Amino acid sequence: MKKLFALLFISMISGMIMAQIPEVSGTIVFKKDGQPVVGALVSVLGTDISTITDVDGRFILKEIPEKAQRIRVKYIGMQPKDVKIRPIMNVTLDLEKKLAFFIQAGVGVSGYNLENNNEDIYGGNNHLYIQGGVGLNYNFSTYFSLQPSVNVVAKGCKNMGRRGSDGQGEITVDPVYLEIPVLIADRFIISDFGRLIFNAGPYAAIGIAGKGKYTDEWEGTSMKFDLFSGDEAVLKRFDAGVQAGFAYEIKHIGFSYTFGYGLLKPFKEWNKEWGATPHNISHNFGLKYIF
Repeated sequence: MKKLFALLFISMISGMIMAQIPEVSGTIVFKKDGQPVVGALVSVLGTDISTITDVDGRFILKEIPEKAQRIRVKYIGMQPKDVKIRPIMNVTLDLEKKLAFFIQAGVGVSGYNLENNNEDIYGGNNHLYIQGGVGLNYNFSTYFSLQPSVNVVAKGCKNMGRRGSDGQGEITVDPVYLEIPVLIADRFIISDFGRLIFNAGPYAAIGIAGKGKYTDEWEGTSMKFDLFSGDEAVLKRFDAGVQAGFAYEIKHIGFSYTFGYGLLKPFKEWNKEWGATPHNISHNFGLKYIF
């Protein structure tokens, strides 16, 4: 009886060992130029076995169950590919479609970097704003893409004030810009479903609407005016600057953070005695849907 159990135990262990392929290795390259794909995700379908290709595009998978038939290779910007398992595998990947359109919306805070040593100038509190727009993603290489977009953005600030011997007043500005950023994006796959994206680039903007409000604290009166047109206009219509940020995308949905800094002087007139000329600054948190 003991010998029978021993034989059964040895048979079970032998079966488990034979049911596994000791090792599968291979190389992943780009079809376009034959260069190795670094950081591609290689997973065994139907299991939780996976690995990432090294700097030479090579991978090794060990202890693969006999029932497993195929592996899946995924890389950002490339078409996923399923391949039948062989001891040695060489896989090529093709680019995804060149163009992908998206819509986006977000909320953020904006203001002016009001820096001065004059105690008579104060405030410039951050202003909560919303934005929305459309854009496209153009894959011009394996790792990088171009992301131009057109957005309607409401910026501005609240309660920026000045006090002096001739009075004390505060101004609130709520400009609306048509903003066109052109960003370069660098993408990295970090899981089966998600990818991390870093982007940066210039933007140009034109003021299309907006109201301002001036309050005279001494007189207790206030007045409203157009920000970009008329004798009382205080803002220049054109703005330009730089943006930088990052995003996390899961299939068709993206979550992003973007910082913007204006390089042009937004105010038509600014007395140097009030301090350094302020510039537009913004922090935006966005949601994107990719078609």
